[in-house]
This record gives sequence, structure tokens and C-alpha cells, in this order.
Amino acid sequence: KKNRQAEGEWVVHLPYDKSVISTRMNIKPETFSRALAKLEPYGVHIWNNPTADSILIDTEIHNYSSSSAVVCLVDKLCAADGKEVVRLTDNVSLRGNETKIVRQVSAMTKPHLWSTVDAYLYSLNTIIKRNGKATDDITTPFGIRSISWPLTRKDGDGRFFLNGKPIFIN
Repeated sequence: KKNRQAEGEWVVHLPYDKSVISTRMNIKPETFSRALAKLEPYGVHIWNNPTADSILIDTEIHNYSSSSAVVCLVDKLCAADGKEVVRLTDNVSLRGNETKIVRQVSAMTKPHLWSTVDAYLYSLNTIIKRNGKATDDITTPFGIRSISWPLTRKDGDGRFFLNGKPIFIN
């Protein structure tokens, strides 16, 4: 079924049946299936360790096909000016209909810390590649900071600390 949206643009709605779609595309059903490994919605989680000198990333990837697939997971952390600070790459093998959570860790040397005075954000670009071509990607803003609560410190100091400095919270 075709719907005309604007001059020269068409949207084609096909049934979600890989044999029908692959036949119309003149490809094997297995080839079509292998392109269906995607990032899960809300599937990228980034945080830093308590000392703010390492980042940790958990990425949830699901293979929506019944066939196995190998994809390349790329995570690029960029500074606010767009300069790449960290690049992590992992090849991930997925069975049909399998979901995996992939953990990646990287040290951070002298990160620009987020604070109430300087709300500095990095951008994490998470990309799924198949045969060298991006098939899914998402960008996640992230601020690196250290926090310290009085209940977890047990030092008698009732103040909240952000990046090693006391912050008043009302």
C-alpha cells in the first residue's frame, strides 16, 4: 500500500512477514532477518563510578529475527564541542530472538565534571552496525559527577557533597 506524503515522497507500508518482504526485495529471507538486530527502547544506560574516573555503559540489544546475527556495537563519548573522547567497540553474536546486555567500561582522564554552576554534558552515541553499515543509533546526553551522601559516608558530616564540595539542598 502506498501513500503519497509530499511531492516526490512516498511511504510504503508492507506486511511484516519476512518471506513476503524478502521476495519483493529479491533477497533471501535470512539476509532480511539478519538486519533486524536493534537497540531496545531505553536500552542504553551510562553512569560513572563514585570517583568519576571511569564510565560504565550497559547496552541492551535484541535480535528481532529468528536467525542468528553478529553485529558491531560502537559507543562514542563526545565532549560538548563534538570531539570524541572515548570509543568502545564490541562484536556481539545473537541467536534468533535473543536479547543481550553488553557492558563496556572505560577510564576517564580529567573529565569535565557536571555541577550546578557548570551543567556540562557529554554525548554518548550508541551505534549498531551490520556489515560495516549503521542499522540503529541513539544519542544519550550524560554528565559526569561524583556525589557523596551523609548516610553512606558515616563520617558524622551531615552535608551532601557534589564533586567533593558541599552543596546545600533544601
